[in-house]
Amino acid sequence: MNNLVNIFSNEQIGEQIKYKRRLMGLTGKALGDRMKLSQQQISRYERGTQNFTIRRLCEFSIHLNCQIDYLLISRLD
Repeated sequence: MNNLVNIFSNEQIGEQIKYKRRLMGLTGKALGDRMKLSQQQISRYERGTQNFTIRRLCEFSIHLNCQIDYLLISRLD
């Protein structure tokens, strides 16, 4: 069963980003290099200590090859 739960907290969006990054086999540094961000900045986003802008969410979705809603919706099994 696939339940969807809307989430919009920085922490949970960051968890989705980290999950997708690892699923793609990327390190934080590799994703940062693609996005022209430092590994430390990627880490701040993934931990939820950095606020997201719409533009930044779009950039993450492009570099993680996913739709923005993937980053905003948690899938609970």
